[in-house]
Amino acid sequence: MENYKLEPWRKCAKQGSNSSTFEIFDGQGDYVCDVFNKKDARLIAAAPELLETLRGILAHARNAVESDGDAFIDEVHIVNVCETAIAKATSEK
Repeated sequence: MENYKLEPWRKCAKQGSNSSTFEIFDGQGDYVCDVFNKKDARLIAAAPELLETLRGILAHARNAVESDGDAFIDEVHIVNVCETAIAKATSEK
């Protein structure tokens, strides 16, 4: 996912196939992958936006932890969970 494009991705029913096969295209219209059920197709198409949202949440939580000497356990947990999820998506860790 390192080279993903932030523009919204889209899913399309694959031409000439049954209705449970979808193609995913990035914001430039480039083919990303085939997916074989609608729920997975929606999730994959939303991946770039979800990743950017998670990065924003992480930045906000880090700021809260760093600016508050008495950080709440929830804030520290949010940082840890966000870092782990981003690493899974991007192989940054």
